[in-house]
Amino acid sequence: MTAVLVILFSALLAVCVGSVVLSQDINLEPYATLSFTNDIVGITEQEFDAILPVDVSFSVGSVDIGLNGNLDAVSSQTRLDTLSVLRAEVAALPASALKDALNLSLSQADAAIDTIRNSGSGISIDALYNQMKIIESALDKYFIDLVDDSVDLLPISKARLLVIAKPIEQRYDYLKYITNKIRLYARDKVKAEFAALLRLSVLDLAAGDGAAYCSGLLGIIARASECRGTTIKEEEADRIRYKADLLLRKVAENGVNRACDVDLSTTIAGIDVDGALSWEDANYRAPSKDVHTYGLEVAAGYASDDWDVSIDYQQERRDYTDRLKDNGDRTKHSLDISVSRDLDPRNVDLSASFDDEFYPNDIDQEIEAARVTEVRVGISDLLHRVYELHLTATVENRLVKDLGEDGALGALAIEDRGEAADCLEDFVDHLLDAEWNGDMDRDASQSLIAIARELLPRRRIYDIDIPLSVGFPFGGGDMTADIEWERKTYPADSPLDHETSTGNVSYTRDESALTVSGYLKREELIYPHATKKNRSLREWEGSVENDLSCGDLTLTLFHQLTAYPLARLKDQSVQRLDLDLSIDFADVSAVLQWTNKVTEHLNDAGKPIVQVTEMGFNADWDVAQGTLSASLSDEREWNTDHADTNTIERTLVKETYQAELSWDGKIADDLDLGLSLTWESVIGLVDPSKDSTNIALQIQLDLAL
Repeated sequence: MTAVLVILFSALLAVCVGSVVLSQDINLEPYATLSFTNDIVGITEQEFDAILPVDVSFSVGSVDIGLNGNLDAVSSQTRLDTLSVLRAEVAALPASALKDALNLSLSQADAAIDTIRNSGSGISIDALYNQMKIIESALDKYFIDLVDDSVDLLPISKARLLVIAKPIEQRYDYLKYITNKIRLYARDKVKAEFAALLRLSVLDLAAGDGAAYCSGLLGIIARASECRGTTIKEEEADRIRYKADLLLRKVAENGVNRACDVDLSTTIAGIDVDGALSWEDANYRAPSKDVHTYGLEVAAGYASDDWDVSIDYQQERRDYTDRLKDNGDRTKHSLDISVSRDLDPRNVDLSASFDDEFYPNDIDQEIEAARVTEVRVGISDLLHRVYELHLTATVENRLVKDLGEDGALGALAIEDRGEAADCLEDFVDHLLDAEWNGDMDRDASQSLIAIARELLPRRRIYDIDIPLSVGFPFGGGDMTADIEWERKTYPADSPLDHETSTGNVSYTRDESALTVSGYLKREELIYPHATKKNRSLREWEGSVENDLSCGDLTLTLFHQLTAYPLARLKDQSVQRLDLDLSIDFADVSAVLQWTNKVTEHLNDAGKPIVQVTEMGFNADWDVAQGTLSASLSDEREWNTDHADTNTIERTLVKETYQAELSWDGKIADDLDLGLSLTWESVIGLVDPSKDSTNIALQIQLDLAL
């Protein structure tokens, strides 16, 4: 089908041959954004984003063509704090036993870093690992835990210490993790090389040298990739690269996104025909973000006074260039058909969509039922190949057990398709172990691994969705009835298969100064192979909006009941009351909000009834070529014992205060400025350990070049 659509797309282009080209529009508007994000100790992150969009449209004969290109270059950098910054924060604390303990832990970490520095590039991987254990333990157990558990520190002091210490500890912890993987799973001949690379990363981190630190992480990623499967065990090399990539993204994400779309449209015999090709490429310094995406779309539509009919086909292919994200590779096919009939005052919309998603590298849970015979034959062939290799008895017996009657074949015989997939994965792991230990030739093991991986199931999703909508006048207002049926099928993970049936009736009636609206909804969710997940939902909402001379007053009532027929403890009832008052006068717009929400697990006496009330205020002013916005909110959460719904006995468990002040506007013809100051305070009245205070300042500049 794809080939036919590509031919059709090519035919549209062929119509253009020999025609006169008339340029209609070319648009080039580059712009850039510079933003700064602050926390309570200074700038946390700075990001520069430069975008160059290019839009060109023209016609060739009867075909309208649009070309859209986009180049987006991003450079972001996160603050790389050092132990000296942390020591300065500790120095500002008043004298106490805690201060002495924190200084001691920092001294231990500094001493370990000095040992690493003084050992030179010849430090062994074991010695490096031992010193890194000291650093991580000093920061985690003897610093962060002490600060977390302290009841004497002021909340702001505790927050500042943790905001600085936690990222530092995590970076040393991840480097320790990589060091340990090299120590345990690398050949001796590369351990010294990696020890030298990791030593430099530790020292660059200690010095706060972001550029050198990022360069070192890239070197570790590249070298681990080269050594994968030869001098570092395959799965461990992937884990090393994942951690190093994560460290890199936590400090800086520099890269370029490129995108291009080609759109064609024409009319043939009264039928509108549209085609589109798209291409997108993301190329980042952190390899896990690198991805190529390709798209194809062909659509045809017909419209008359009463009828609208359309057919749309789309294909998308997503390809991650790095093994770190290989499981995300995907090919998706979508077909949508819709029919609309408009017979004033009634209208009917009926559509159907069919989606097929395939993930070629994502190994799924169980062998697909339709492939059992094929897989059984493949496993038998694998067994024959194993016997032909004349391996040592220990290795051969292990591999035969994975495949034979005690393994995959036996699981298929009793229709345990999930266990069969697990046995095939065990077979692959044991082949890798045999290759690593020198019990098998690499070519022989890789050949068997390739066959086994072809037999393993891949993630696939089929989705059928059929909605029907009917609109008609009723009782002086408008009523709409929506019915929808959807089935999702996962051939290699059948417990996820489910069907959803939804019915929804909505109504709106407008008077001169009053609007009444509401809806009733019913939903049934059925899992044929996991019946405990079956669920039914009943929901209604009604609202009344009254137009006042200075604004609007809206009252909304909401009720929802969720029931699990085979898991009654999960049944839940939600009731909510919203009251909104909006006021407009002069250059000021203000909104007052009050919400009361009650959540109850009807059949679980162990869970309290939770009541949440929120009061909020928002206001906007036109000030100095921009908009000044202010918002305040106070949210309170109460718990009431399930056996006693007397509201007098309810317990206030948490209170959250939020405030934000922002301004967005122009400071020059081509320069926009955004300023935002946010404050949030959470008070855990039952559990003080959940107390937190966050203050953030963000600055953003948008420049049209």
